[in-house]
Amino acid sequence: MRAALATILAAGGLLTASCIDNQNVVFIEGALPLLAPDCEVDAASNDFASNGIFDLLGGSGYTAFLKVRTNLPSTFSGQDLAQGRTQAPNYPFYGNADNNVVIFDGAEIEYSFVTDQLTSEKLVATAKREGFTGELECRAAVEGDLLRTCTLGKRSVAVSGSVFNTQTSLNAAAAIATQALPPDLGIELARLYKQTATDAGTAATNLALLTAPADRQRVIASVALVGQTTGSGELRRIKTFAFPFPIDLCLGCLIPDQTFCADREAIAVGVSEDGACIAGVDIPLSACFCEGDTAGEPGNVRIDSDENICRTAP
Repeated sequence: MRAALATILAAGGLLTASCIDNQNVVFIEGALPLLAPDCEVDAASNDFASNGIFDLLGGSGYTAFLKVRTNLPSTFSGQDLAQGRTQAPNYPFYGNADNNVVIFDGAEIEYSFVTDQLTSEKLVATAKREGFTGELECRAAVEGDLLRTCTLGKRSVAVSGSVFNTQTSLNAAAAIATQALPPDLGIELARLYKQTATDAGTAATNLALLTAPADRQRVIASVALVGQTTGSGELRRIKTFAFPFPIDLCLGCLIPDQTFCADREAIAVGVSEDGACIAGVDIPLSACFCEGDTAGEPGNVRIDSDENICRTAP
């Protein structure tokens, strides 16, 4: 009986350790900014982005560059290689297979945002009628609360990258690119917000529906990277803790084109000197300006919080 109990306890300990390892041996430290004109990220950098901005007019989705660290030790070192050459000088010995390289192959992302009760009801109604492909659900955190917490379900995206320690070092870092908000979801959200604003008509100005370029809706993208370790067939699935990254959604705040601006009786003007690494992500490339004194030429009035400013200007 004692032997059986010891076996059960040992198995339970192994299972518990395995669960802890899968969460703690690899973790996301932060999101690295991608800035023009170099458009490069450095895994050694400790300069993290507090949030991202995504213009739903862009079709590329929002790509985040996550700094990932691993605590898994290297299973062989230069000393092992030197010893192998001494023992078998005529045969190349490359040491033991390293089981602790982590290869990422995907990411699981959950989305949530907070809005007012009336806006959430309008969004949910439009989503049901228009066949929104997401899983939009909105609930009050506590009874009587006027705010609603909305979720968009879980998305899985492909990821490619690795992180590993060498020699006797620990906590090596790597930059892993992942689509924190994939293109198909961005297109669906743009369609949802545009149609809801159209349905609301003049009442849309009283709702949080991204009708003006300055309007924002903050979405929390909780990203968990998944992958596996390598070496000797000892493959083990790895999943990081979810990393919450805020993304501020807008319509026309970064890349409004001539059509978008013309609908507001304005003219699209370039506003960036260095450009952007990804159109519609973080850096404004253009903006809408009302027509100036010269016909067909932009003036100094920029459409910001009031999309009707050009129509109502004297």
